Order: sequence, then structure tokens, then C-alpha cells
Amino acid sequence: MINLDSLNACFEFSHLKAGDLIVIQRKQDKRRFIVKIKSLANSNDLREIVFSGRNDYFNFDMYLNGESWVHRVWHLGFIEMSSITNNMNEFPR
Repeated sequence: MINLDSLNACFEFSHLKAGDLIVIQRKQDKRRFIVKIKSLANSNDLREIVFSGRNDYFNFDMYLNGESWVHRVWHLGFIEMSSITNNMNEFPR
């Protein structure tokens, strides 16, 4: 079991890649959910993490500054799911 705490939270945008799994903790109710990164937007004034085809995303800099709906992020990296245990259909696309 992975202990998700402030010591292993994600604070580096450069470590993230499309296809990686992240755990997001919402600020409002502290619920955690796991999502697969669909794409990353990285320009001079915008760093966003998109995690579904429905335009679900959050601004990474707003998260770092405490201004986002996201309270905490943990980067799990690329995890291959197998049909024996789970499949990616369980995760938002």
C-alpha cells in the first residue's frame, strides 16, 4: 500500500507525461480519485493537466499556489493495467 502524504506529493510539472496515472485530492471535500493523464498543455503562461475527453483539467500553477479546486496531487507514473485484475475502462478517459 502506498502512503500518500505531503512528502510524496507531486510538485514538478516536468515529471508528468501523457498516459501516467495521478491521484487527485479535491479541496472541497478531500475525496481522492485516480485519473489517467490524457494530455499536458505547457506554454509560457499556462500549464494544464487534461485527464478526460470531456475537457476535465486543472491548472498546475494554480494548484501549486493553492488557488485550484485541486488540493493535492500524487504522481503514480505509468502503470500498465491487465485484463486479469483491472482494465483502463474503469478510469476516466
